[in-house]
Amino acid sequence: MEKDANPPSWLDLPNKNVDRIYYKNDFLDHTFSEYYLWTNKETEMTYLYVHFFD
Repeated sequence: MEKDANPPSWLDLPNKNVDRIYYKNDFLDHTFSEYYLWTNKETEMTYLYVHFFD
C-alpha cells in the first residue's frame, strides 16, 4: 500500500466525506484478490471491502 495508496482512476469515491480509498490487488498469491479500505470522516467509520476467488 505504500507504493500506491490512491484509489484506481476508474473508482468513484463513495461520497464527499471520504478523502482517500486504499486499494491493494493480488494480496493472495494463488488467486485473484483485491481489497479497498476507506474512512468516512463524518461518521468516523472505517470500511473494508475484500474480494477474492479461491
